[in-house]
Amino acid sequence: MSNDNDGGNDSIKMMLEMMSEFNDRMVRMEQANLIQPSTSSSSNNIVPTPVVHRKSNHENYVFSQIVKYDGKNLKHWITSVKAAFKSCGYSHFLEGELNSTHPDFQLYQNCLGTISLTFVPEKFEIIEHCTSVYQIWKQMADVEKDTYATAVRKLSELINCAYRSGSLRTWFETLVAKFESIDSDWIKFSDKSRCIVVMFLLRANSKFEQLTDRIMMNQNGTMKDILNEFIEYDEKSKYQSIASNSGSNDHKELAKMASKKSSKVVSDVHFV
Repeated sequence: MSNDNDGGNDSIKMMLEMMSEFNDRMVRMEQANLIQPSTSSSSNNIVPTPVVHRKSNHENYVFSQIVKYDGKNLKHWITSVKAAFKSCGYSHFLEGELNSTHPDFQLYQNCLGTISLTFVPEKFEIIEHCTSVYQIWKQMADVEKDTYATAVRKLSELINCAYRSGSLRTWFETLVAKFESIDSDWIKFSDKSRCIVVMFLLRANSKFEQLTDRIMMNQNGTMKDILNEFIEYDEKSKYQSIASNSGSNDHKELAKMASKKSSKVVSDVHFV
């Protein structure tokens, strides 16, 4: 009986020793994780352990939507980059340089490769000297700012924005966007000036001579008045197109009926 008790006590003792050893090991592991290496024996500053950050699915998707810069779409590139970084919570990457002690510095460095890939190979040379996200952003943003050359480029784009096809309303909205983009210290268009440019571009198409003449009869006309005229013209053109197609179908039906009637008359004729 005493042997059985001694065996049971030995088992319990072994289990307790194992649990104690396990607890000691866990304490040592926790202490190892809490201790961070310092920059020097005399410094109290703690250098954080580098953390490898992997982009989430959301970040991968958002960054993949950035427009690739090809030399002709700077405004779209700037807009898409700004939207992508804001969506991921990285707007501060575009506001200034981050030093090596910043909590997001490693992530900031990783984004350098991401933003570099938004340039087509032929245009990569313009930013290959940049060593950070902010340097790339600042260089491209400075190009888009109001300069002599920028104003000339935008004016050229406006003058070449002639009507080609589609609704007049869509074309009008495109022109308005051009006017808003070009407005700067170098060049400004008042509402009346915009009206003149729109009429100039539209009258180049002989199809709209009567429409432009009618619009220009209103000496106090505004861009809003032009838009209303364009909407009315689009609606009339739409109805005329529908009526024309309907009339064409009616003519086809009448032709079929006439053909059937003619064949019936011929079949009723008896030659003697």
